[in-house]
Amino acid sequence: MNEPVYPYLNERVCVVVHDAGAGNLILSEVRTWSPESLSIAASGPSRAIAETLFPETKIKSVSSAMLNATLVVTGTSHNCNDEHLARKAALNASVYCMAGVDHWVNYKKRFCFGSEYILPNEILVSDFAAKVKAEKVFPDCKVSEVENK
Repeated sequence: MNEPVYPYLNERVCVVVHDAGAGNLILSEVRTWSPESLSIAASGPSRAIAETLFPETKIKSVSSAMLNATLVVTGTSHNCNDEHLARKAALNASVYCMAGVDHWVNYKKRFCFGSEYILPNEILVSDFAAKVKAEKVFPDCKVSEVENK
C-alpha cells in the first residue's frame, strides 16, 4: 500500500459524494488526512457513511461545502450531477481536484457530463489492478492507490 497521497494538514478540503463505494473510499481516506478544515456534501448512500465517520461534521450543500476549498474530492456516480458540477467548478477555479473510482469498469463514462468530459487532476483507486487500468485509460492524469478501509 502506498503512503498517504499528500500531507493535507493545511488544506481546506471539500468532499462531494453520493454512491456508497466511492463515498466509503474517499471518506475513509480523508479521515487520515487531518485537514485544516473539512466540508462534506453527501447525498444518497454516502450520507449515512459521512454521518458515521464524521459525526461532529454537519453535512452541507455542495455550494456551501465548496466555499474557500483548496482541495475538492468527489465521487464518480453515474446518477449524481453534484459530483460532476463540483469537479467542473473546482477546475474552473483552479482548485486541485481528485475523484475516487471504486469500480473497474466504465472509467471514461464516469467523467462524462452531458457533452463535457470533466477529468480531475488526480484519480483515486482502491487497488493495484484498478490503478493499472486507470493509468492506461487516463495516461495524462495522476492516479493514486488508496486503501479502501
